Amino acid sequence: MSGEHPLYSCLAWNGTQYTITGSYFAEGPQEHASWKGRRVPTVIQRRTLATFVNAIIAAGLRIDALVEPPPNAAAVKDEHLDPARWYAVDRARLVPTTFIIKATKPSTDAAGL
Repeated sequence: MSGEHPLYSCLAWNGTQYTITGSYFAEGPQEHASWKGRRVPTVIQRRTLATFVNAIIAAGLRIDALVEPPPNAAAVKDEHLDPARWYAVDRARLVPTTFIIKATKPSTDAAGL
């Protein structure tokens, strides 16, 4: 599974620098201004990384890997240089934009395969 890194939405550009705008631990629905030009705010269900990991474990899955990839310099476009945009390369250099969790269901057969 993958998702927006919960820490990423805690940072915002205040015109001169990135600042923390809210608690990382505040979970639940959170409205954001639309980043695609829509007039209706986007609602994101915020969760901590621990909430995702613990839900996977509670479902009986085994976590094989957790990846928090850095920005890909080859994929940077001119609009990513604007620090006020939702995706800004400088912001992505401070905290991960996404996380990826690889999980598998443990075998339940008698041979353990």
